[in-house]
Amino acid sequence: MLFGGDIVNDTYSIVEEIGSGGMGVVYLAYHLRLEKYVVMKKIKNRNLDSSFLRNEVDILKKLHHPYLPQVYDIIEYECDFYTVIDYIDGKDLEHFINDGYVFTESQLIKWLRQLCEVLDYLHWQNRPHQNNSRPYNGEFQPLFYRS
Repeated sequence: MLFGGDIVNDTYSIVEEIGSGGMGVVYLAYHLRLEKYVVMKKIKNRNLDSSFLRNEVDILKKLHHPYLPQVYDIIEYECDFYTVIDYIDGKDLEHFINDGYVFTESQLIKWLRQLCEVLDYLHWQNRPHQNNSRPYNGEFQPLFYRS
């Protein structure tokens, strides 16, 4: 487990835990050399082969789309693996639904078009990808994400 103030691999300063789920624990961290916030996702399954993980992250690092967070790296720290990706400041869709937010038809259409753009992009990459496209995995910035 990581705590605020921990320094990982002389590169990442842990700010706080920001979530957890089926894939692992998620931390907000500050990249000391790039001087920017990133997300470190701890991979729960310790039985995964490190070469498999490296290969998957190398594939994901090559994906570049305005509606996808950039994947930077995979690191090993204290016998655990973490993927390092862009930090998107915002709330997930589940937050808005639980708060009773009512979406306009035009906003839903906009998001569906963006989702279709991403799925089309991923489809044409000819690369395998995990099925991590659950509805709640989208992040939305306040007053809505990437117009």
